[in-house]
Amino acid sequence: MEKEKVFKSLLYLLLIPYLIYTSYIHQNTTVLICGVSILTTHLYKDIFNPTWIYPTIIKRLGTLCAGLIVIYGDTNYVKMIGFAKLIGDFRKYIFHNDKYYF
Repeated sequence: MEKEKVFKSLLYLLLIPYLIYTSYIHQNTTVLICGVSILTTHLYKDIFNPTWIYPTIIKRLGTLCAGLIVIYGDTNYVKMIGFAKLIGDFRKYIFHNDKYYF
């Protein structure tokens, strides 16, 4: 449970805000839409409906967003965020569980 708190803290306090801020500053609409979509989905699940299971289409769109972030990211840090999400998504597809990185 402790790892999950650390992961969510990093996600909400550092990674997604950096992604959204950087894409806004660089006027990168593609990455901005992906960042806001990822944030919205995570907030919905974590705050409003913790027992909700992501539908397959949402999972696939999240992976697509991660790929778009890698391709269209303006900085190497943004691209690393997208690449980390891709790794986490593929890990979930391969092992068929809800664990992301740990």
